[in-house]
Amino acid sequence: MLHIFLNKTALLVEDNDMNIMLFSMMLRRLQLKFDVAKDGKEALEKFQLNRYDIVLTDIHIPLLNGDEVAKAIRLNTDTQKANTPIIAITAGADQAETNAYLAVGINEILNKPFKEAHLGEVLHRYLHSQE
Repeated sequence: MLHIFLNKTALLVEDNDMNIMLFSMMLRRLQLKFDVAKDGKEALEKFQLNRYDIVLTDIHIPLLNGDEVAKAIRLNTDTQKANTPIIAITAGADQAETNAYLAVGINEILNKPFKEAHLGEVLHRYLHSQE
């Protein structure tokens, strides 16, 4: 499974330093290259400047929430970029919130806490389909 992540790049949008450290360890073990943005504004700036295979965004981030980041990505004039898979990370969303996130273009919700194997499965589902 790991070989599919070689030469793949993610944008991790997370403002909590401990979570960034944990995600960084997991993503490195999965051999996935990644950039980190600590708020929604920085995330969109990096997204405009680079090409990512997937976006992992916490919902509750400063300046723009994760769902606002997702909306902006989906409105990108570059169709390939606009279709980048977006995985929302949250500490638990109820059904109404989940439906709202999916409605703005988030592909999947990853509820905290989660195991590294689950993250790997989610990444595999979206990155493998790009091969």
